[in-house]
Amino acid sequence: MKKTVLFIALLSILSIGKINAQCTPVPFPGPALTDPDASQGIPPAVATFAYNQVINMRIPIDTLVSGYPIAIDSVGLDSVAGIPASFSYVTNSLNDYWLGGTYGCIIIQGTPTNADVGTYTLTLYTKIFLGGNPNNTQIHTIDYDFKVLDSSSVGFSNVQEDQFVVRQNAPNPFDYKTTIRFQSPKSTAIHFEVYSIDGKLIRAELIEAQKGINKIEFVKGDLPAGIYIYQLKNEKYNVRKRMIIR
Repeated sequence: MKKTVLFIALLSILSIGKINAQCTPVPFPGPALTDPDASQGIPPAVATFAYNQVINMRIPIDTLVSGYPIAIDSVGLDSVAGIPASFSYVTNSLNDYWLGGTYGCIIIQGTPTNADVGTYTLTLYTKIFLGGNPNNTQIHTIDYDFKVLDSSSVGFSNVQEDQFVVRQNAPNPFDYKTTIRFQSPKSTAIHFEVYSIDGKLIRAELIEAQKGINKIEFVKGDLPAGIYIYQLKNEKYNVRKRMIIR
């Protein structure tokens, strides 16, 4: 079972060709094997807008086979099928493989066209070397849905790529959860803050925004019904909008 979970989590890392940029692995605690976690997926792309998403990986030292621990020598992406041609990927590894007990990362990026709008079934193949035996390898596959959205459906159809734009949250008003979408002209840290109508800070979070379209899922939690102000800011940008909890 542990081996199956390992395979699925690693296979949930999308990859699509080669690009020149690179990423730097960021360690994160277990038990998750990917950050964002595989169960969260990755944000959808939006047609005609640059897309850039970093996924960090944690490669365990060993796994269980037939109830016995066996060392993981290396794990890597072997091939990918069924993906839009407008996307590409690069890893921090020269051969797209990582040793057991290490961290790795992948950048997924591209600028999809309007012709790419739709849902894709990505078939991902990984090869795993086990137990110090180069002949002890396994290839596993998994299908992963990846969406490219029409820019008009998220309200960014007439926005230039060098603009910082925050859209009104939707739905608004909302009862439980709402989505805030914004476009960032570059990868940068953004402070997301929520204030009561009388100016008291209610929540604060640092968002690592990627170049292109980003989204924040805001959950009401124990907040009472009323009008609130949400703010996205850094040293260059500062945008405030109102949202209503019913």
